[in-house]
Order: sequence, then structure tokens, then C-alpha cells
Amino acid sequence: MLQALARSSYRRRRRVVVGWVVTVVALFAIAGAVGGAFHTQFELAGTESQQAIDLLERSGFRDHAGAQAQIVFRAGPGVQTPAVRDAMERLFADVDREVAGVSVVSPYSPEGARQVAPGGRVAYAEVNFAHRSVERYELAADRIEQLGARVHAPGLYVAYGGDMFSANDGGGSSEGIGLLAAMVILLVAFGSVLAMGLPIVTAVTGIACGAALVMITRAFVDMPDFTMAAVAMVGIGVGIDYALFIVTRYREGLRDGMDPEHAVIHAVNTAGRAVLFAGTTVIISVLGLLLMGTGTTNGFAIAIALGVLMTMLASVTLLPAILGFVGRNIDGLGLPHRRRHTRAGRKSLWYRWSRVLQRRPWPAVVAGFVVLLALAAPVASMRLGFSDAGNRPTTDTTRRAYDLLSDGFGPGFNGPLLVAAETPGGAGDQFVLDALGTRLRATKGVAFVTPPQSNAAGTVAIMEVFPTSSPQDDATANLVSRMRDDVIPQTVAGTDVDVKVGGVTAAGDDYAAYTEPAVDRRRVRRRRRGVPVGLGERAARRGQAGTGRGVGAYVPVRGRVRSVDGLRGVPALPHPGGVRPHR
Repeated sequence: MLQALARSSYRRRRRVVVGWVVTVVALFAIAGAVGGAFHTQFELAGTESQQAIDLLERSGFRDHAGAQAQIVFRAGPGVQTPAVRDAMERLFADVDREVAGVSVVSPYSPEGARQVAPGGRVAYAEVNFAHRSVERYELAADRIEQLGARVHAPGLYVAYGGDMFSANDGGGSSEGIGLLAAMVILLVAFGSVLAMGLPIVTAVTGIACGAALVMITRAFVDMPDFTMAAVAMVGIGVGIDYALFIVTRYREGLRDGMDPEHAVIHAVNTAGRAVLFAGTTVIISVLGLLLMGTGTTNGFAIAIALGVLMTMLASVTLLPAILGFVGRNIDGLGLPHRRRHTRAGRKSLWYRWSRVLQRRPWPAVVAGFVVLLALAAPVASMRLGFSDAGNRPTTDTTRRAYDLLSDGFGPGFNGPLLVAAETPGGAGDQFVLDALGTRLRATKGVAFVTPPQSNAAGTVAIMEVFPTSSPQDDATANLVSRMRDDVIPQTVAGTDVDVKVGGVTAAGDDYAAYTEPAVDRRRVRRRRRGVPVGLGERAARRGQAGTGRGVGAYVPVRGRVRSVDGLRGVPALPHPGGVRPHR
């Protein structure tokens, strides 16, 4: 079959090339007509963090329709210095006035007094956004930064927290660098511009078709917004690799005296089999993500499988057709070192190395196995979860805001835990909540616990627990386990109060546990919506779960991200201003 396919592609090369061009154009045209958008929403059925979010949604704990950000500032002389205060109050007023759909809670207002850190050198303003598209979030963030650039006062430094403020690399830069590196390596290896260009053209064509299919499929299957970058990354790797197999075998066929047609048929019939086997293996492996049962990974797996499929098909159809045009000129436009490499023939370094391995295979097997074990060793201590702004470069304003809040309020301020309690007894269960708050405050690793706040019906209450450790610290994960397994069950035993621990940190632990092979899938049979994993639709692509104050309190509601701080009809939870974490 591969011989017939290669022969047909070679002899009808013009039709094949035109067919691929038409296919690319048609797929993108269909993608534009079908529409659809990426949706970043992690779904973990039955986890405790999800149960906490479901409880809050059912009980009316809803915040503003949009997201929340922070204007964080530090002043050496103190944030209450007249010059600093005047400058920042002007900025807050300008943002309120000039940025549509935005409200600012100033740390200089009575309701924002808690937003000044101990010592008085760090403070932040809460910026609440009305719901809008990701693009409009970014436009609003750009305008706020422009207004902030006008602010000047002695010793004043301003940073911005929130995913809409994160540095946007424009997408594709990493893939472009990878593609450029591949071109350089292939050029040095082949010594010919034409031989280098064929794998690149094949890979790019396959990726283009795969990307168009992803854009069409996303209208029917939810896919996270980092999907396209993943498809491009995988496509570049496998596409170039697959085409490289065939081009190398084609060049060898020509050197062995074959005419171009037979060299193409021989290359596809030999190396092409390896391409089909490798591509099919990758597709099956990636589709194994479907067994995880999460909506995000389902779409992600399908997208990568489509990308690999198209690059594989391009390698065994488009590439033979292009080789038909190139013919014996495959080594055309060669580099100076190519002729020396050709004369060296089978006496090259790599040929001699292959003979050494063939003569002494067992030492090579043992050495390779030891090297692989050494490279795989970090897996034994790998911890899964969600990253946050603390993982971003220090040049990113959201990372600087993260660091300022950690320095001012303590590392746990960037990732509070959300405690949601169902109180069927209403006011009669208040003593249980008070006892729980007291017990949590005495728990090792807890810096501060907000007083319980109930919904209008008095059937659900929430508290925020601020750890002494950062969101990604192993100590924070241990604190979540102690709260769930010991502190809370012992406190509410004998009552009807049902308590769940949620928040981004807890959700990260739940997600890690979900992906472990030993997880008991019986406890995650029911499908529920959402896990609190980020701020806006770009959060997962950037691998973070929110930035700054209230990171752990964001919940996805009807495809949007909302905060449980400043809940509708419920006063905002007090924050640990003036409270230092235990050392």
C-alpha cells in the first residue's frame, strides 16, 4: 500500500501539492465560518474543593460579574506619607473615572483599611472589573498601567496583580525559536538548504492543517486556550522528525544508484512505515488522556492527536510529491562542509561509533540505562499542582505584586484556603463555627482565620484561612490534609454541620491526587462543573491559578471566574491586615 501511495504521490505531484494547498485554505475557511472559542475549565468530579464551590454557588455566594485585580504599592517612607497618599488617591480616582466598568477599593477608604500591611510600607487597592472578554480585560489593564505611569512620589513603587496584567509574549515565540533551531541543526546535518527545507515545509503544512482542524473541533469540544501552543510544539517535533526519516532514506537511495522515483518509493516503503508506526503510537498515547475523565484534558488530547495525524499524513503524501519536484537536486544549495562530509562517506564519526556499539552492545545498554535512571530520578520527588504568579519572571509586574504582598502580609496571603460550611441549624450552629475558627487559629501553619460570614438565609457560612507558607510550599499541602483529615472532622463531630475546604491550593492538591494511578475512582463518579483554577480564560495557558489577594477564592460560574470576597449581600471578609504569620 505504501509503495502505491508513494508512486501515486510522485507521479501526480502537482495534484498532490495543489490538493494540500486547497485543503489548508478550505480548513481555515471552515474554521472561520464555524467559529468557536477556547474554554479553559478544569472539571474534577466529586473532589472536596469542587464540592465547596458547588455549595457556594447553590447558596447565593456570588461576587461581581467579572474578575478582580490589585494595584500594589510600596513606599519607603510609608504609604500614609502625604505625597504618596495624594499620588495614589489621584491614581485610584483616575482609574475609576477613565476605565469603564471598573471600581476601585482604596486602602485609604474605611472599607479598605485592612489593605495596608503591618509596618505601613506596603498596601494594595482592589480593582473589580465588570465581566468582559479577555481582550477587553487586557485593554483595561493597559489603560490602568498607562495611568499608573504618571504617578510619581519619593520612594514609591507600584506593581499590578491579576492575570490581565501579566506580560503577554504574543504567543508563538517559543515555537518560532524551536523552528529556527531545527532549521540550523538540519542545515548543518544535511549541508544543503533544499534538504533542510523539505522537513520544515512538511511539518509546517501538517501543523497548519492540524491547527485548522483544532479551530473547527473547538466549536464542539471544550479545549483549553493553551491547546494551540501545544499542538504547534508537538507538531514541530514529530513533523520534522518524520520527514527527516524519509528525506534521509531518499538521499541514501540516490547515492546507491536509484532513480528519483524508485528512491521515493523505497524511502516511503521503509522509513514511511516507521513514520506511520511512530505517529500511531503517539496518537494512541495522547488519547490515553481521555481516560482521566476531565473536560480539559479530553479536548487537549483530541487536539494533539489531530495535529500529529496531519503531520503524519503530510510526511507520506506531500513530502513524496515535493521530492518529485526536487529530484536529484536534493543536495542543491549546499554548504562548504557538505562535500567533505560526502567524501567521508561511511567512515564518518557516527558510522564508526555505530560499529563500536555493535561490537560491544552490553556496556552500551548498561550505560544508557544508568543515564536514563539518572535523568528520571527527579520524578520520584515531583509534586503536581497549579503554578501561580510566583513562577513568573521577576520582570513581570504580576510577579512583583506577588512578592510585595508576600513581603507585606506573609507568603500565605497569595493563596488563602476557603472553608465552606453548611449550617442547616442556622444561628443555632454558630457555636460550631466559632469553635472551628478557634481550632483553626491554633493549628500549626495557620497565620490568620477570618470570622465566619453567613449568607442571607444563614444556611451556609464561609471563612478564609491564611497559611504561614506560600501556595506552592509542601507545608501548605500538608496543612490542607490536616484540616480535612483531623482538625475539621474532630471539631464538627456530633453536629449536622458539613464543612468543605476549597480554594486554588486545595484544588491543586485535589487535581494532583486525581491524576495519581492509586486514586480511588469510585469517589469521583459524579460529574460536576468546574474547579477553581485561575483568573480568566488565559490562566491555564500561563499555568497559574490567579494572582495576589484572594487567589484561593475564585470560582468558575457559567464559564466565568468570580470571587467569593465581597459577596452579594454579604459584607467583605476581613483580611489579616496587622497580623503577621507565625514564624
